[in-house]
Amino acid sequence: MRIAIFTPKYIGIWTNQLSKVKTVNANLLKIKTLLAPQRERLLNHPMYAVITEPVHVRTFMTQHVFAVWDFMSLLKSLQATFCGCEIPWRPETKYPLAVRLINEIVLAEESDVGPTGQFLSHYEMYRMAMIQTGAPTNYIDAFILGLEANKELDELLDSSNLPNHIGSFVRSTFESIRSSSPEELAAIFLFGREDLIPDLFRGLVKQLNESQTDQYTLFEYYLQRHIEIDDDHHGPMGEDLLCLLCGSDAEKWDAAGRAAQSTLENRHELWDGILASLVTL
Repeated sequence: MRIAIFTPKYIGIWTNQLSKVKTVNANLLKIKTLLAPQRERLLNHPMYAVITEPVHVRTFMTQHVFAVWDFMSLLKSLQATFCGCEIPWRPETKYPLAVRLINEIVLAEESDVGPTGQFLSHYEMYRMAMIQTGAPTNYIDAFILGLEANKELDELLDSSNLPNHIGSFVRSTFESIRSSSPEELAAIFLFGREDLIPDLFRGLVKQLNESQTDQYTLFEYYLQRHIEIDDDHHGPMGEDLLCLLCGSDAEKWDAAGRAAQSTLENRHELWDGILASLVTL
C-alpha cells in the first residue's frame, strides 16, 4: 500500500521553492563520493547474512529499537533549532524553508499511517512489530519509563544492562545533538539516517520475504514504509536542507562531510556489535 505524503498542489509549490535553493550541488556530490566506501561496507555488512532464523530477527530488533528511538531525538533537535519550539514563540526569519522541510519530516516520523490506518510514530510502529515477532520489549520499555521518571540518559544507559555497542551508539547521537552545528546535524540526519536507511533495510526486507511467514508482517510494513518515505521524500528533503544550510560556505561543507563520516562509522560499529550478539546464538 502506497500512502501519499503530498498533494499535487503542494508538490508544485515545493518544486518552485526548491528550484531557488538547489541544482545539482557539487559539494553534495563531493560528500557522497567521500562516503561511498563507508556506505558500501555498511550495505554489505556480514550481519545481514547471519539473520536467518526468528531468534536472529528478535535479537536484532531488541537492540536496533534504540536506534529507532534516538532517531527522533536527532530529528527533534533540528526542529527545536529551526521551528520555533520555545515559549514565547518566535518566527524563523533566516531559514523559513527549513521550517517547512523539517516539520514535514516530523509529521511523517511522529504520526505516520500505521498498518490499520491509525496514526502513530515509527518508534511505536516498530514496537508493535517487536511484539508480533516475539522480540522482548522489556529493555526499551524500562528505558522509556526511566525517561518519563526524569532520570538522566547516562544513568539509564549505565543501569539498563544493555550491550556496550547500544550505549555507545546512543551516546554518540546525543553528543552530536549537544555539540554539533546545524549543518553538521543536518549531515548526520541525512547521511547517517535518511539517505542510508532505505538501502540498509532493503536487505532485511528481502530476507523477510524469503522467510514466507506471517510473523513479520508488521516489521515488513515498518521497513517498507521507511524505504518508501525516506527514498522518495525524506532523503531528498534532507539533501535540500543541507544545501540550504551550507550554501556556498566551504567550511560548512567540510564540517558536514566530517560529521557524515563519523556517523557512518558509528553505524558500522553498531552493526558490528549486533553481529557479535547474533553469532553467539
